[in-house]
Amino acid sequence: MPVRVAIIGAGVSGVVLANYLTRAQAEVHWQSARPAVEGLLSVTIFERRPTPAGPDGGALLIQGEGLTILDELGVGAELRAASSGKLPQDQLFVMRDALLELLLGCLAAQPNPSEVKTNTEVACLQETSDGVLLEHRPLLTCQGGRWVRNHNPHLESELFDIVIGADGNAPSSQVAKSIMGDELARAESVSLLVLQALVPCETPCEPYQEYLQGAGRVSGKFEISPVVGLAPGSLGTGSAATLQQWEACTVTVPSQDPMRNFPRPERWAENIMSHTKSIAEGTVRLAANSIVESAQRGTIGRLHAWVPFHKNDLGRWRSSSGRLVVLGDAAHLMPPTLGWGASCAMGDAKRLAICLTEGLSQPLLQCSGSSLAANLLADLDDFAESRRGVVAPIMLASVNESMKLSGAAPAVAT
Repeated sequence: MPVRVAIIGAGVSGVVLANYLTRAQAEVHWQSARPAVEGLLSVTIFERRPTPAGPDGGALLIQGEGLTILDELGVGAELRAASSGKLPQDQLFVMRDALLELLLGCLAAQPNPSEVKTNTEVACLQETSDGVLLEHRPLLTCQGGRWVRNHNPHLESELFDIVIGADGNAPSSQVAKSIMGDELARAESVSLLVLQALVPCETPCEPYQEYLQGAGRVSGKFEISPVVGLAPGSLGTGSAATLQQWEACTVTVPSQDPMRNFPRPERWAENIMSHTKSIAEGTVRLAANSIVESAQRGTIGRLHAWVPFHKNDLGRWRSSSGRLVVLGDAAHLMPPTLGWGASCAMGDAKRLAICLTEGLSQPLLQCSGSSLAANLLADLDDFAESRRGVVAPIMLASVNESMKLSGAAPAVAT
């Protein structure tokens, strides 16, 4: 029987992890009451969204190790070919749905298949002597031809050997809460509001960035960027998706109590344009307003807004048994102010996949008890420490940038 791995969250880090795991041909020795067997990893992804790739979400900046990972998974060249070439060579700005569409297509083509369960909410995780009992139910249900939140308390149960939390882009991850408890796992909102307008285009404008000024100090940031996105009709086509050029106008501005003061969607375009009035360069200001107006009235363009959340480090990235593990935003939720969140999460995914596929080629369980074998626990700890070394300075710089934009004092390294 293969080792059963559940990944909660079909975002970028979860799908990258699944790609690396399903590529590996690990020999697994299962020690329990059942006979020892050899086999492959069995990977199941649980995703709350009805469609993992969108069509929602904004644009992601991919840089550093993230670019290397896209090349290793076979999608980097396609994204570069579709880009405008106006960004530095060590950066790619790509729509979330376009990136996930390609990564999911890559996953579907892997020789060792995985399962993606969409519209599935994980309600409870319970570690047992045999593994982790994962209870789930549909997030939405169809009533009278409309999709509504499911309030049926009935839960389905499945048993997994290891459950990995890639579900951290929220106040708290289900896996993180199971490891640390609700209070210690909770992330806090940053006093910022991010608004973004995105539209397809034939020739994107030149990238531009300017800090907004108010009362003699920085009061936000304005950016225009060329973006790689999906062409119409490409959602759901996987590796056959057609890419095209988009452009994005993004403003990041201070907001006191941002969750309470979050603007209604019909105000997003107006809110963006209220901040573009101060842009010094007239042609850039006109280009920004054109993007926003096109996104507001078009059927393909998109307006997007969100409040960033932040948590420096979860503290522990695995449960004491090693059967629950976190990565990416579930382990270290950084503000998006420098655009490193996605790339760091992808780096976590690659490093964790190496740890698991190498460790699982040896006995999985300790001779007695339900914990993973000591060598695998040590490998998981090495994974966490090595990734902390990469993430910590980027986290500090991102937090300092968010404080600069919100008018707060800079953070101090610890």
